[in-house]
Amino acid sequence: MAFIEGKIHLGDIEKELDSMDSNFIKYQEAVLKDLQDIFIKNVEKKAPKKTGKYSKSWKAGPINGNKATIYTPFGMLYAMLEWTGRSPGRISGKLMVFEAETGETIFTMKIDHPGFDSVPHVRPALKKTMAESSPVLFAHLDKLSRMFDKVAKQNKTKAENLKK
Repeated sequence: MAFIEGKIHLGDIEKELDSMDSNFIKYQEAVLKDLQDIFIKNVEKKAPKKTGKYSKSWKAGPINGNKATIYTPFGMLYAMLEWTGRSPGRISGKLMVFEAETGETIFTMKIDHPGFDSVPHVRPALKKTMAESSPVLFAHLDKLSRMFDKVAKQNKTKAENLKK
């Protein structure tokens, strides 16, 4: 930005504002991509990890305008874990075959499930991601405008550490 006798030249401001408009979509997509990555890491940390398959199933979806999608193919499990839990009771299970003391072979397909309380993990991960979003926003400001270059460089390291 050019300064003339201690004043800002209006032509340079107009050019800067024009470049900000053209770079805004790229800026927005870069910020949303980084926030997707941070959110997925936060969900993986907080999600139940009996086998790790569920916690690793969260993926970044498409970015459309100012909306980013995050999904898991285990939608029903997510709803049960996040919101309702499971009350104790009988559920269908694998075919079980065993021999009773009388020598008789018994087949069964019912299992008593002990139940569990809900395990909120997505809502806390979202809350933590939103709290950590400022360094990500500022880290990408250099792509939006040269005016914010100094602020962006200061926050770039913070944003990189959040993604790790």
